[in-house]
Amino acid sequence: MKTKRSVLPQATTGRRAGFTLVELAVVGATLAVLALVCVPALAGAKGESRLAQCADNIKQYCLALQMFGNENNDKLPVNSQAAFWAWDLAWSTGNSVTQYVSFRKFYCPGTAVRYSDQDNSNLWNYSPGYLHVSGYVPMLSGSPITATNQNTTLTPQPISIVTGYLPAPAAAQRVLVADGTISLSSSDSQAGFRAGAKYNFVTVQGGYPVPSITPHLNGFVPAGGNLGMLDGHVQWRRFADMDQHGVPGPPGFWW
Repeated sequence: MKTKRSVLPQATTGRRAGFTLVELAVVGATLAVLALVCVPALAGAKGESRLAQCADNIKQYCLALQMFGNENNDKLPVNSQAAFWAWDLAWSTGNSVTQYVSFRKFYCPGTAVRYSDQDNSNLWNYSPGYLHVSGYVPMLSGSPITATNQNTTLTPQPISIVTGYLPAPAAAQRVLVADGTISLSSSDSQAGFRAGAKYNFVTVQGGYPVPSITPHLNGFVPAGGNLGMLDGHVQWRRFADMDQHGVPGPPGFWW
């Protein structure tokens, strides 16, 4: 009796299967569309991460100032007139605050597009024994900001104006530390911006070789900035709700 051998199907002959030019074009177009969708999403996620890190930095900065005040009869450190720009800190003032927090918390991650960690370290040691340059604006007595924005104590004080005093605001409404939103001139204003003036928030040259840049940009205009309040909480303020509060002379600082 003969056994039957199984017969395997023979391979077909002819051209090997592959992609046509049309199919390759479709795949390429699909990948391009996916890239357009994914890249903004990734950029958005990175921006959200920087905003969160910035808020935490300002929170830690405010906490350090509160700890200083708690140990000094409610008084906040005084920033000497050695400061020229709103984010400058007199050497002794900066050293007093860094007893409670690392100086690395004084720089917004939103400026990392231009400033490295080494740049920030260089700025902190900008003029040893004389001046630190930070990345946030402290609302301290003696800082080169409008007097009505300066805080002398953790307890809100009445605000001096030409005709007398305004009542002390609530601590939750009083700014203690602001994001470093900067423009080329202190004459820049929200009114001028709304009227169509084009301000430079991207390249503001100072004494450091790398020019300053505003964090959290939406193109060439600030999206807004984080604010640390006197009670310690942090909140976001849209650029449309900001105005310029620096002293006369370049540049302008906004919050």
